[in-house]
Amino acid sequence: MSQGRDAQGVDERCASANCHFLRVELVGFDLSAGPYAVRCWHYAVPSSGWEHAEWENYSTAQAASEYCIWVFDDHDVYVIVEDPRTGETVRSNDTGWP
Repeated sequence: MSQGRDAQGVDERCASANCHFLRVELVGFDLSAGPYAVRCWHYAVPSSGWEHAEWENYSTAQAASEYCIWVFDDHDVYVIVEDPRTGETVRSNDTGWP
């Protein structure tokens, strides 16, 4: 997972220059299994007091997608991908923002 393209002005929720899509690349997944559930999570540095929080989810059967929009500085973000057949989950790497 990495920071994707700029979403400012592309999506009505994005007025900030920090607003970007998350780019999620599914590597080693059987894409013919159907769409995978992707849940976007974030957490801030410990001094901020934020806990882990889910803020958006979507499904994809593509190897790479850009969907969840993120706008806050100094938060780390990651996604959890769920296999549509087994329900097993995989957690992505963390990406600092921005």
